[in-house]
Amino acid sequence: MAINITKRNPTAEEKEVRVITGLQSFDWAFADNLGNRGLPLRSFFEIAGSKGVGKSTVMFSLAGIVAKQLKRDILLLDFERQNESTVSSCLEGAGFSGDVDWTTFVWEEGKKKKSMTSEEILDLSTSRAYEPLPPIMMVDSIAAWRPTSTYEGDLGAANMGTKAKILRQWFDRTLKPVISNPEPTVVFFTNHKMQIIGGFRPGPNAPVPTESAGGTAVGYFATQSIDLRKVFGHDYPEQGGWVAEGKVSKNRDGYGIESKKSFYLYVQAGEGINKNLTAVIDCVMYGLAESSGKNVTEGATISM
Repeated sequence: MAINITKRNPTAEEKEVRVITGLQSFDWAFADNLGNRGLPLRSFFEIAGSKGVGKSTVMFSLAGIVAKQLKRDILLLDFERQNESTVSSCLEGAGFSGDVDWTTFVWEEGKKKKSMTSEEILDLSTSRAYEPLPPIMMVDSIAAWRPTSTYEGDLGAANMGTKAKILRQWFDRTLKPVISNPEPTVVFFTNHKMQIIGGFRPGPNAPVPTESAGGTAVGYFATQSIDLRKVFGHDYPEQGGWVAEGKVSKNRDGYGIESKKSFYLYVQAGEGINKNLTAVIDCVMYGLAESSGKNVTEGATISM
């Protein structure tokens, strides 16, 4: 029996809905049941993981790749005090050339209140998502974002639930233009994994259960979520790089955690994702190549 689907707003689907990043295992990790691969657009893309794994670095590179292909500018909402050289190097390495609207707090002498509140900075992504050519957006990070009341109130003041409520409102407000704008965009945001106090551990050596910061709205509204970790034995301090393994924990445009697929990225500190070395690591991890040494280094040879 044939199924006919009529969309009330077909213009929002006229543009290509995925970007092929050229990162082989990453692109295939988001494949759907029809074999469509690549990074889905019109997405809230969560990048989570433990500290030092390269969440922000990966986000800068992915945003640069998408912005380059779509010929867009970039909006960065910085709540963690990022390094300008790192951001520039990651975007340049991704081939991006354009404008970056970098917004963060501005100090005002003798005042607790900033020139722009936390809510106003976050709301920039909503207003800019309505533009005819919306920028590719980055929020670093959801975990570091705090309501204005926590900055202006007394230390120890009760603000339970305030952050989660405002974040849910932000998702609600921003989702509309991200979905409906004929010109697609992506909202990337990094997040931290927080220990669940009293969370169940099946054994004494089992990892402590964690959850993403920001409340349950983050899990519901994120269309894609990935968890990053460093791969043991593939850390190269002399070269300043490491291999990150990613697990897709949610994928609204294909298989999510059920796929049990991993992807691999070679991350260079301060420079972003190295596509060439990522291709080599993909081949090694999936058994398509062998290294002459235990670790893949500059001195090792790779045979296909």
